[in-house]
Amino acid sequence: MSKRAMIIGIILPGLLCAAVIPNHKMSTLVPGKRGTVLLFVSSMCPCTDQHKAEVKQLMSVTQSRGISYYCVFSNITENDSRIGQFYRNIGWDMPYIHDQDGRLAMKFGASRTPQVVMLDSAGNLFIAGR
Repeated sequence: MSKRAMIIGIILPGLLCAAVIPNHKMSTLVPGKRGTVLLFVSSMCPCTDQHKAEVKQLMSVTQSRGISYYCVFSNITENDSRIGQFYRNIGWDMPYIHDQDGRLAMKFGASRTPQVVMLDSAGNLFIAGR
């Protein structure tokens, strides 16, 4: 195999994956100037799909007003592959947090998916619900 073929064989698959799976993974929250919305979701929950248009519309109206959005995946069964599949299907342009140890879910009392937690600009709980 030529050196060029080897380079293409190594680099091209990585580029294709990067184009298909959004790289929005975050390890910390960056609060919005006017607040933050945490959407606790599961890659396997069919209910989340029912709300995708509403969330997209809400984001389009409020992000420019200083509200930041994050998907939070807290279920123990979540992995990067499932989260990537979720993002390919849902069409949301927001970062996500893989809450592997469930700290965010426990901190804000998220017990089901989908569930929304809204924080004020200081990061304090403002409202939570389904």
